[in-house]
Amino acid sequence: MTTRLVLEGLSKRFTGRGAVHTEALKKLDLEVRDGELLVLVGPSGCGKSTVLRLIAGLEEPSEGRVLLDGEDLVRVPPQARDVAMVFQGYALYPHLTAAENMAFPLEMRGVSKVEREQRVREAAAIVGLGDKLERLPSELSGGERQRVAMGRAIVRRPKLFLFDEPLSNLDAKLRAELRVELVQLVRRLGATALYVTHDQGEAMTMADRIAVMRGGELMQLDTPRTIYERPANAFVAGFVGTPSMNMVSVADSPRVAGLTLGVRRGATCGFRPESVRFVKDGADTANPTEGVRLEGRVVLVEPQGAETFVHVDGEGFVVRARVEGFGGPELGSRVVARVGAAELHWFDESGRRVEPLA
Repeated sequence: MTTRLVLEGLSKRFTGRGAVHTEALKKLDLEVRDGELLVLVGPSGCGKSTVLRLIAGLEEPSEGRVLLDGEDLVRVPPQARDVAMVFQGYALYPHLTAAENMAFPLEMRGVSKVEREQRVREAAAIVGLGDKLERLPSELSGGERQRVAMGRAIVRRPKLFLFDEPLSNLDAKLRAELRVELVQLVRRLGATALYVTHDQGEAMTMADRIAVMRGGELMQLDTPRTIYERPANAFVAGFVGTPSMNMVSVADSPRVAGLTLGVRRGATCGFRPESVRFVKDGADTANPTEGVRLEGRVVLVEPQGAETFVHVDGEGFVVRARVEGFGGPELGSRVVARVGAAELHWFDESGRRVEPLA
C-alpha cells in the first residue's frame, strides 16, 4: 500500500473582533511522498500547526484541498480520516491504564476486544512499553507517556501520521533520545509522516525533506543538506543553522571585498560561522579582492566542548565564527579573519537568493 498526501492551494483565515481576518495559511501547495518523513519548521505563528489541524479535520480550510491518495478529505469527518495525530501534550486519560489509553481509539471504532489486545501488545513492543501496560499515566515518566501517545497512534494503523511538536515538553537529553527512536519507528513501519517543530536542529536531523514556513507561506522545500547549503532566501539562511548565518549588507560594509564579484550594491552577503577562518599575524596572503576580510576584536567566546563559538566585533557588525574544540582566539584579542568567495551566499534587496555576477 502506498500513501501520498497532497495539499492544493490550502488557505486558512480566522475572523476576530470587528470581522478582521487573520490569514494563518496562504495558498499552500505541498506534497508528502509515500514513506517520507517530511518536517514542517518555522517560528511560532508561521502556520505549521494549522496545516496539521486542517489535515486531521480539526479545522476547516477557507480554500483549497487536502488529498490523501487522491481522496479529498475536506468534507470527511475527523474520525473517518485514515490519519493519526500525536500532540505536544500527551492527551492521555488519567483514569485509564497505558493499555486502555492505547486501545481507546480502537474501542471507539468497534474493534473486537481480542483484536484490540493484540494490536496494543504489538504497538507496546514497538515503542518499548511491554512491561508498563497496566500503569496509569501518573505512574509513567514523561518519555513513557509520549510513548503511550505514539502507541495509541500506531494501533490505528493509519495511512498518515501527524506529529505536532511531540517532544517539546521533554528535557533536552530525553528529547534527543526519543527523536532517534521516533525516526527509527517511522522507518520501521514504512510510514508516511508529517512532523511539525520550531526546532531547526530537530528538523535537520529527522527529515527526509524540510518545508520551511514563515507567515503562513512556504519559503523553501528541499532536503536538509540543500536547505543548509543553498538557502532560497535570507530568511531560510538565517533561520536554519546554529549559530545562524552571518549577514552583512554590502551597502553598509566597505569591508566586504566581494563587490568585485559583480553583485549590485544593496545586496546582502551571508556566510556560515564554520566558513570563517582566523589568520595568524603576517599570514594574510589572500587576494584582497576575493571573499570577505574582517578585522576586529573578540567580544565573546562560547566553549561547547567539541566546538567553540567566537564573536568578533568588526566595528559596526558582529561576526560569529565556529572553531573546533577549545581552540581559537582569546577574549579581547584583535584578530583578522577571512571567508573564501566560494563560501559566500548572496541575497538581493527582496531577500531572494542570487548568484554572483561574473
